[in-house]
Amino acid sequence: MTKAENPMEHTVDNTVSHTVKHAVKHTAKLGQVIRTERRAHGMTQGELAALAGVGLNFISQLESGKEGGRIDKILHVLEVLGLELVISRGTNVISVSDTLFGESQDAS
Repeated sequence: MTKAENPMEHTVDNTVSHTVKHAVKHTAKLGQVIRTERRAHGMTQGELAALAGVGLNFISQLESGKEGGRIDKILHVLEVLGLELVISRGTNVISVSDTLFGESQDAS
């Protein structure tokens, strides 16, 4: 069977030279980015799943923003799409108040 005859064989052109940054703070946003990139590459969910070595259900749940996906599988899906995960310091820093630990904020 030739490449043209096998719909599961799909070559992703990762040489497209454009930089788009997405601030992903929720699984729904990650799913949206993955769906958009998959469609931009002209791939079905089944094709992406086959190339990434994951199940179709995993891709479907990932694109729908379901929480709890394995990070190794997610990273492989991103790699197939020519994407990478970059960690950067955000603007919001969450701190725990001393009152959560039962300590008084009044030092007197």
